[in-house]
Amino acid sequence: MRLLNVHTMQLEEIFDVEDASGYAILSHTWGEDEVSFQNLHDGETKFTSGYQKIECFRRQAIKDGFNYAWIDTCCIDKKDPTELSEAINLMFRWYQESSVCYVYLADVEADVRGYVESSVLGKSRWWTRGWTLQELLAPKRVIFFDQYWNAFGRFRCYDMALNLPDIVEMLPSITHINKEILYYRDQMKDVTAAEKLSWASRRHTTRKEDMAYCLLGILNVNMPLLYGEGNRAFIRLQEEYIKQHNDPSLLIWGFGIPCTDVFQARMTEFPLAPFPSLFAGFNSLTRRFEKNKVPFAFSRTNNGIEVELLLLTLEDNVQLALFGLDHDFYSRYRKTSKLSLLRRLSTWQPANDTRSRVQKPIIAVPLKYCHAESRVGFDVYERILLWPPFLIPEDSCMKAEWKRACIKAASSQTISPASEIRFNLLFPIDIQVLLDNGFGMTSVYTQRDTTVGNDLILYVLHGTQYKKRLFIFEGPNSLPLGFLIDDRSQYKLTAGVLIGEICISDVTHLLPRCGMVFKHIGITGWLATIKSRLYKESIIEISGEQLGRFEIWTLNISLHTRRQKSGRSLTIQFDIIPMNPVNKKQTQRILV
Repeated sequence: MRLLNVHTMQLEEIFDVEDASGYAILSHTWGEDEVSFQNLHDGETKFTSGYQKIECFRRQAIKDGFNYAWIDTCCIDKKDPTELSEAINLMFRWYQESSVCYVYLADVEADVRGYVESSVLGKSRWWTRGWTLQELLAPKRVIFFDQYWNAFGRFRCYDMALNLPDIVEMLPSITHINKEILYYRDQMKDVTAAEKLSWASRRHTTRKEDMAYCLLGILNVNMPLLYGEGNRAFIRLQEEYIKQHNDPSLLIWGFGIPCTDVFQARMTEFPLAPFPSLFAGFNSLTRRFEKNKVPFAFSRTNNGIEVELLLLTLEDNVQLALFGLDHDFYSRYRKTSKLSLLRRLSTWQPANDTRSRVQKPIIAVPLKYCHAESRVGFDVYERILLWPPFLIPEDSCMKAEWKRACIKAASSQTISPASEIRFNLLFPIDIQVLLDNGFGMTSVYTQRDTTVGNDLILYVLHGTQYKKRLFIFEGPNSLPLGFLIDDRSQYKLTAGVLIGEICISDVTHLLPRCGMVFKHIGITGWLATIKSRLYKESIIEISGEQLGRFEIWTLNISLHTRRQKSGRSLTIQFDIIPMNPVNKKQTQRILV
């Protein structure tokens, strides 16, 4: 580690960070003319904005009584791969051991009172960068400065003599990080990997590999750097984490985000998440996902992820892997002895008991059983990409069983261009109008024979087989919109729309033999349903008020079926009519 002597402007090498008597450290976002290790003392460098940043940092450190300082621009020789790899692996610790961290926000200006409002602070680029996450979490004391180096806030600073406001109350809404974790950094050791990755899900780095490398310290992982590997670095990060930690939360990627995002982000080579953004949904949990306290085998092999899971059977080839939010979830449902059974029964409450555990949620991850690759004692599963993880009642665990499983990469089909689609047994639904108006598709029930493109849904009807599909969207106001197609092929087409809360009881009737697991409840509270025989057209009309979208007059969904020589075709048309349209050209239409 090299430290900058703030009095002489010379770099001095320290072999162990604990040998440093105390130093200030800088957190910032990089500009175009930053000072490097090689040109720190070049004459022309002194006229750059990057050097002026170092100069202001140096003066502030001297003012606060420090002899040494560290900044990532000039204290690392980035042309030396060995030194760069060592520095990135140790950087979290360097921020941890610093006496104070100065956060310099080049795009924020304090008002005349010296304050920065939360709405202004949250717009800073500093909150969107991957590297600055560890620079927020690791230091013991943090002071924020605006673009003119005026201190306007403190964080984890208990020295009231600073006379600066504590901005910790602003940070949870900006960072999506729990306040207790922000204030008490020691609590990070009890946070799951999934929750930590959710903190980085909305951040970015210039190089793809750095999106993984900036998380090394946060996940408490060490690994060599391989620039050029691209997104494979994030996969490798998770694999290293699996080797060193007993935390299966990495398997729950995709929870709480649109299924189109999960499907488009697929990587056929790996069963793990390819990007941190696939953990963004953990920010929506109303309670903390506690770290598991029960050790069990969990490893990455050449077959996939081999792990012992609590599995709930829906049908022969669809099972739900269950993950509890409590740290003692696995110990309560571990099937090891008769005592375990008694413990499980002791948690049961009558359905009419107000303390019933029905209201206590757990996360279910849908898995598809792979018959061809499984053998006796070795069950292979893959993720169902169009059915992201979701919440179900904990009572469902009473019918679940522990099984040793191998999770492999999810397979998927390539979507042909719309111009190549033949309307016989392959039914397309173009959802571009909904996407253009802020609706994102969150789930498809069931996923079999269904695939999703950027703006297109395809599902296959095998002959005269009875089919149901429920497509769930969510608008910008977080109001779910469910669209059901009940296709009996030769006889009739039934469709329905549901607006509002959509829970597992609304969709379990779509799952074969689901009555064995959940109470068999049909869809209730549906806003509108239609039935159309072949060669007929029917329309569902939804008002903007019902959608909670007052800029929309109506959402019209029309369905039309007809026979063709090549088979049978289904036409679905979405019309969104804005409020007070001037002419028909303002009406957005799609015709499939």
